[in-house]
Amino acid sequence: MARPTRLTFAPKDGKALSKAAAEYVSNARTTATRTAPRENGHRARSRADTAAVRDWARASGMTISDRGRVPAAIFRDYQAAH
Repeated sequence: MARPTRLTFAPKDGKALSKAAAEYVSNARTTATRTAPRENGHRARSRADTAAVRDWARASGMTISDRGRVPAAIFRDYQAAH
């Protein structure tokens, strides 16, 4: 995602740039930013959370990959055990 940037110009240069950019700005479209909570209502799990779940699952004899999403069933079992 692009970071917001602020440019500072001398007054005469700023006017020239504003005039040149006016057509582009008038035709620009707005984009939505995410202000609403996630659709499922839960926060995303941190790496520490998923690492703890993976460690617990392995210690409990479950097979789980080192990367990727933790299956919901394993996460539910983890929550029930803790």
